[in-house]
Amino acid sequence: MSGPHYDTSVSVDEIRAQLRERGYLTHGIERWFALDPWSSRAFWAELTIVALKAAAVIALFGALPPAAIMLVRNHPLTALETLELTALYFAAGFVIAFLFVVAIALVLKLRPEIAVDTPRTLLAISIAAAVALTLPIAMWWYGFDTPPPLVELACGFALVLVFFLIATIVISAALLSFSIYELHRVPAIHRKPRTVPLTIAAALLMALLFLPAYAAQEKRAAPAPIQVVTTPTQRRVALIAVDGLTFEILQPRMPFAGLAAAPRMAGESTTERWASVGTGVPTPIHGVRAVDGIRLARGRHLIQSVSRNDVVLRHLATREPLPPTVRRRDYVWEIFAARGLPSVAVNWWTSESGRFGVLDSIGQATIFAAARGDAEKVDETAKKRFFEAIDRDHPQFATVYLPALDVVLNRL
Repeated sequence: MSGPHYDTSVSVDEIRAQLRERGYLTHGIERWFALDPWSSRAFWAELTIVALKAAAVIALFGALPPAAIMLVRNHPLTALETLELTALYFAAGFVIAFLFVVAIALVLKLRPEIAVDTPRTLLAISIAAAVALTLPIAMWWYGFDTPPPLVELACGFALVLVFFLIATIVISAALLSFSIYELHRVPAIHRKPRTVPLTIAAALLMALLFLPAYAAQEKRAAPAPIQVVTTPTQRRVALIAVDGLTFEILQPRMPFAGLAAAPRMAGESTTERWASVGTGVPTPIHGVRAVDGIRLARGRHLIQSVSRNDVVLRHLATREPLPPTVRRRDYVWEIFAARGLPSVAVNWWTSESGRFGVLDSIGQATIFAAARGDAEKVDETAKKRFFEAIDRDHPQFATVYLPALDVVLNRL
């Protein structure tokens, strides 16, 4: 059986001219086979130029999926925050794609037994490279604590698919020079210039990311807290919240209390549900989704929904504890204190330490500082501060948050 037959009527010089017109090759990249990569400046110069061009296009499309997903999860963000977020992901993708293209080129150069002598081989290498570039995006997306909503799933999947197709084309274009001597023709997929159209398409898609930022400008002030009318009374109320405590766990241990199962609070994370308990309103109103957040340079918002695998934001942006100002609703004890009812709050998220009128607030920072990293001492310290505040202030409303299930199982 004879091997594949290629048309040799077209000279390599003509093929080089066609490719150069389409923006795929530069001055001397086709001379790689005759150059020593460790001593030839021409080799490194041409390799760098081709890798930079490929990395730029790949990074443009690679920044779209994470930026769009972050916009959906952390809506709303300002235009400046959207631009900075996209720029950070673009920079990270550019570095990764550049090093990746260089590594593939060097492997194909230094290992001549890996011959790129057929379009099928070229396409297989390009697809494998595109898969390797797409996997980090998939791992990043998988790192979120909550599953994606339908809008995020559809938008993210479409953009990841577009990125995979573009990466395949760009990688094959960057490596095309390795096969022109054997093919003696330009593959159909590269017979038209791709660099300029791909760059324009990426720029247009990226511009669409800014539409939600402009459409969701926070033009209205936050609604006023719910008005609570209080009357003088001698009753004292304590709200004790224990993370991990369910009705099924509590009922066998306190059957004498006449407990009734409370309705489950809506929210995708524990932080959202506890904030709903403290404020009395659902997540879209109080706006709390995480204990701490990521703040971009000169950013107005704290980004609360961040992937555990997001190396870019966790190392290049500022991580901050969630301040009380992030909440769009006051906690119940803050409302009581504003109406003149003496209150004490110990160890609640997004609640800072200090005395505010008749409210004595003891935040998590002081609790964890006193515990010195010992998880068991966190509960003991919180309970100690709680009882000390009650004995000192004699409040009519007091609340404490105990952040561990072992409080129930071992010390209740």
